[in-house]
Amino acid sequence: MNINDIESSKTAPFDICIIGSGAAGLALAETISRDVSVCILETGANKPTNDAQQLNKSECIGLDYDLEESRNRAVGGTLHTWQGTIAPFDPITFERRDWIPHSGWPISRLDLDQAYHNAYRVLGVDSVAHHFNGLSDDCLEQVSDFGVPGDTFRTKPFILMKMQLEGLCKRLRKRVLSHPNVTCVTNATVVEIVPTDEKNGTISNVRALSLDGQIEKSIHARQFVVCSGGLESPRILLASKQLGENGLGNDHDVVGRFFMDHPRLRSNAIPLQKAFNAPIFKHVTTGNCGLKTGLVARDDVQRCEKLGNYNVFLTSVGFDLEQKASNVLTSRDTTGDYDTSKAKNTNGTRLKTVQALRRVWRTMPVRMRVSIESMMAKQSHKNLAFILKMEQAPNPDSRILLSNTKDRLGVPRLALDWRLSALDHELLQNFIRTLRQSFAAKGFDAGALDFRSSNGEYIFQDSSHPSGGTRMSDDPKTGVVDRNLKVHDLNNLYVCSSSCFPTVCNANPTLTIMALACRLGEHLNRQKIAAPGIATPLPKTTLGVRDVLNPNRKQLESNLTNARDQYG
Repeated sequence: MNINDIESSKTAPFDICIIGSGAAGLALAETISRDVSVCILETGANKPTNDAQQLNKSECIGLDYDLEESRNRAVGGTLHTWQGTIAPFDPITFERRDWIPHSGWPISRLDLDQAYHNAYRVLGVDSVAHHFNGLSDDCLEQVSDFGVPGDTFRTKPFILMKMQLEGLCKRLRKRVLSHPNVTCVTNATVVEIVPTDEKNGTISNVRALSLDGQIEKSIHARQFVVCSGGLESPRILLASKQLGENGLGNDHDVVGRFFMDHPRLRSNAIPLQKAFNAPIFKHVTTGNCGLKTGLVARDDVQRCEKLGNYNVFLTSVGFDLEQKASNVLTSRDTTGDYDTSKAKNTNGTRLKTVQALRRVWRTMPVRMRVSIESMMAKQSHKNLAFILKMEQAPNPDSRILLSNTKDRLGVPRLALDWRLSALDHELLQNFIRTLRQSFAAKGFDAGALDFRSSNGEYIFQDSSHPSGGTRMSDDPKTGVVDRNLKVHDLNNLYVCSSSCFPTVCNANPTLTIMALACRLGEHLNRQKIAAPGIATPLPKTTLGVRDVLNPNRKQLESNLTNARDQYG
């Protein structure tokens, strides 16, 4: 349904209004009880359009960041250009680490275990996910033969959805939106979240405008959930000023702060004694999915050496494609698409080159990407490079702000002041030192391993994993939402996004975003939000994915008993 088609009678209260139809919004809608009326508001249409994408224009006032190309205003959101790499967050991510201020979640990894299984089901990979919970004997043999320092690093498997990614948005859209109780309104940009006149901590409605700004509708609901992504979710709260100039949920000036990503660095190539071709460090295919393996410092090593929870991927390279492309660009007239004047460091050409290559890769058809990956996995080279994904430390000075300029709908544009702190640089040096020492001890020529460019500077590339602007905390002074993702001091407003992450681990955020959405959906079901007796509360112990798909009474009872024995 387009916002143009909404009649005044259709704006009667829904049970839940979900703002955004990306990974979080669709997973949430699928989890919510089918007896509950749901309205999903989406800026774009079924596919990204230039008209909708224009609303992504933002200001970058800190480190260079891809603020426009990485976001898709369409049903499915960034799933349209998502690379399909998934892995759960590590247990240590949820812990309070005394060497990393502001670390620690109000929930544990155990609280998300079932939600991760449900997220696998939503993505359609639950049937293969259990194959990748650990590495096979063959994979472990490859790791051992290669000489990975197992006393310092452990392997971490990442599922690659590969061909399973093809058509994902269409499948999810059809499955979720075909239910008669779910109404998806496209061409509807939420410009403000409006509290009741009594200002009693309750949200009354949201104001939504058509893309041309000519049509405005007020959508009323009993509960509201902002699922607008890691950048847009904080912006909506900041721009909703009827309860105060600081915006909603911002009594303690936390909204927008603690912005994080996974800064990415690529090392120089170090020589190997013989050609390297261990598929476990590239891609292993099982059916329509694949596996890529990273290396993460063991928990005891992280505590002892005061490391961030970083991840490195090993790659055998014949040459550095990014540097080769940069050299070509710097030898020609850098005008038009190759303008590097906005780069915030002297390595602007390479940084812009990386962003251009990533843009091409994102928009490439899935089948072509899979073919290229399969071809590359068969190659052997006598060089080794490391691709490092940092876990950025929480930093209140790294933040999302509102710009002084407004978009065509009258909403202040987003301004991002992305910063890395002195602690980030310290944690990085600690990790590189540990990496060099551990690999050198295994006979690698790791002494020359370096992640800096030729002029001695680090080129920090964002991973398009915006996180942290509405962080989760039981204390409203240090967070925007509580452990159930409800905005502090507001009765019926939730946020479900990577912006809720207190820390970012080393994994792509999509799976954890969807896990939080599944967990929130179950929480809302238990709240009986629609009316007394409508939504059926879930049992205290949530059933496993296969139990939901194949309900058998005796099996369910057995599973419940086993779960109680395991978790108490």
